[in-house]
Amino acid sequence: MCDVAKISRATLYRAFPGGKEVLLEALRVRELELFFTTLRAHAEGETTLEDTIVRCMVVATTELRNDQHLALMLAAEPGDVLAQLTVAGVPRLALLDSAALGLAFGEWIGRLGCIAVGEHLGGPTSFFLGWTYLGGTTRELGYAVGQTYHNTAIYEFLWLMPLIGLMLWLDRRRVAPGQLLGTFMVGYAACRFGTDFLRINDKTALGLTGAQYMCALVLPFGIWLLVRKRRNQAELTAVSPQND
Repeated sequence: MCDVAKISRATLYRAFPGGKEVLLEALRVRELELFFTTLRAHAEGETTLEDTIVRCMVVATTELRNDQHLALMLAAEPGDVLAQLTVAGVPRLALLDSAALGLAFGEWIGRLGCIAVGEHLGGPTSFFLGWTYLGGTTRELGYAVGQTYHNTAIYEFLWLMPLIGLMLWLDRRRVAPGQLLGTFMVGYAACRFGTDFLRINDKTALGLTGAQYMCALVLPFGIWLLVRKRRNQAELTAVSPQND
């Protein structure tokens, strides 16, 4: 660094009296500023939200492939990424919509892992989707060989398939920001609240699991988000000028 700037080390450390850590922090901040300035410059040329997000993703991918050190820094600073994308003109709810769709896919894939290790089983059942324990090691203990049990992971896996399909359909329709998030919150919270009643190994307090208490908070917020956004969209449609 001193060779490139053609200065002595003494001059460099006089500019950063805090030592190496202060210098590295200044470099980190500067490198992140340059990265997000590049993103904003490309985003300003786009006219739609979808084009803005796609352009930012393409530019970010190119920049990160060319700078592994920058990629590691961004991985350690997720808050900076969210804040700077907001500054770049991407609405927070649009970012949360993208996160909700990714989370839905993640939950769907994660249920496969639960099925594979025999986790989150319920009580005995004759239901045709029940899971028969044939012996061997499972994530949770206490099952009788040959007995069929509720498998809540299977139920959630199947429930998430149409939910993800609905979210993808809404995404193609370019609904108002927040609709995908609200749809996921309502759809998954309703499913999880119900299936947790079947689980026999989860700890409960006053008859409910920790996840059910969380669902009780998430569900009304998701409904409020859907109703609010639909109402706002309807009001905008009502006051917009009619075509001749």
